[in-house]
Amino acid sequence: MAHAETPSLKRVQIKAPDGVTIDGAVVMPARPTPGRKYPAIAFAAAWNGGWEQNTVPALKLASKGYVVHLYTMRGMAKFLDGEVNMAGPNDRMDMTAVIDWLIANRPVDPDRIGAAGISYGAGLALIASAFDPRIRSVASFSGWTDLNRALWPNETRNAWAGGILYKSAVDASRVGPEFLDIFHRFFRQVRVEENLAFGAGRSAQTYIDQINENQPAILMSQQWNEMIFPPDQILDFYEGLEGPKRLLLQPGDHVSQESPGLLGLQNRQLNETYAWFDRTLKNAPDPAARAGSVTLQPRTPWGDRTLETYPEWSAVSTGTKRWYLGGGTGYRTLAETPQTGWDVEYRPALSTDDGPGGPLVGHLGEALTGKPLNARLASLDRRTRAMWMTPPFAERLKVRGAPRVRFTVTPQSAKGTVIATLFSVSPRNVVFNMTHTPLTWRDKTVGEPLTYELPLRPTAYDIPPGHKLLLSIAGQDLNYILDKNPPGAKIALSSPESAPSFIELPTR
Repeated sequence: MAHAETPSLKRVQIKAPDGVTIDGAVVMPARPTPGRKYPAIAFAAAWNGGWEQNTVPALKLASKGYVVHLYTMRGMAKFLDGEVNMAGPNDRMDMTAVIDWLIANRPVDPDRIGAAGISYGAGLALIASAFDPRIRSVASFSGWTDLNRALWPNETRNAWAGGILYKSAVDASRVGPEFLDIFHRFFRQVRVEENLAFGAGRSAQTYIDQINENQPAILMSQQWNEMIFPPDQILDFYEGLEGPKRLLLQPGDHVSQESPGLLGLQNRQLNETYAWFDRTLKNAPDPAARAGSVTLQPRTPWGDRTLETYPEWSAVSTGTKRWYLGGGTGYRTLAETPQTGWDVEYRPALSTDDGPGGPLVGHLGEALTGKPLNARLASLDRRTRAMWMTPPFAERLKVRGAPRVRFTVTPQSAKGTVIATLFSVSPRNVVFNMTHTPLTWRDKTVGEPLTYELPLRPTAYDIPPGHKLLLSIAGQDLNYILDKNPPGAKIALSSPESAPSFIELPTR
């Protein structure tokens, strides 16, 4: 019995224009046809990752007739030439150099070039498509489009993301003075405007007009529970794209859904990648893309893996459901009519609402099992937060999109932080984390009320019959530990007649 021949892999090292060596490998189809030109993929490695990590998808692509150049980004992993550039001009230059080398040294069709990456490589692939019009198709997994929104959501520093990026790079990669300065400013909350300018230059959102002018076809995949690069910034970028596009959303955390595929296991996200490149670089039919441009997997307490497909993100929700925050003590009411004139004070304490094991363990578990993070209701300390709860639902409630919360806080210090979290509560008082958002105010007048209305992170969550909706507003969280409230300061919330406090869910 004849066996299919394996594509060939050859280690290559090329020079960037500034002399830095780019380490990688080129994967070729088995027995390439003389005189034939093949579509090609520049495949950038992840943060602290070497080119080897993407070998499995590269071999699969080569078996389908692609030339794939895997490479390690400068300063990263075992081959430490150059310094980490965080998807800046030098990294863009390197991807262009890889494409130049492929066209000059392999049988590659210059009109059929793609770029791919996971995490760090994903963000770079999107940015590079703004600067190199030869990139006709992109596959971006667990990446970012707005670095500032990822690291400073609502002016709150994402300590989880910043800490992981900093510690892992310092321990295993080559970082220079610019990198160290950026993160030292982040941790100390100084010279913020300089950091924001740096982040904007490393964000595809900044270059969306150039991307739309170049019109690359873009596939993006992201997890609902992503703690490093949350999905809200991905969705806003996606909505602004004018060329061919496709979006995958599913439970899990950073790279948790793609990782099994990198190990050679069956993987829906990577299978979508192969079909996407076939469609956009080979003009092959793609049944999944024809069905709609957005495919999402809702989160449910029982771990349902059913997929939903929509023509656009805006079609995901068809209505809204609003509850007003009431007064009282304990678990306060969520009512259908405005509730005003109440106030509540509490002293925040450090906690995490991510359930047993913290965010990484819990969200990876959800990626594998489909079941969301959960904990006992009693574990949410009523002395250190305010909570509101509905009666049990008679029917399933499908939440689709970004919930919105409005509340008024009266600062007891010039700086403060709150974290709003939504839970589904089972009849046995098990709470399932649905979504959240942090908020930090700075340089405000003590005693002067501030009314905020802001979105929580987008989600797709089915609340079963018999479950309740719970809103928690806490004052501290491990994921945002850099922005703690000052010692002794309390959180004071209220609901004035001019702006009744509410929680609003997008529904279907």
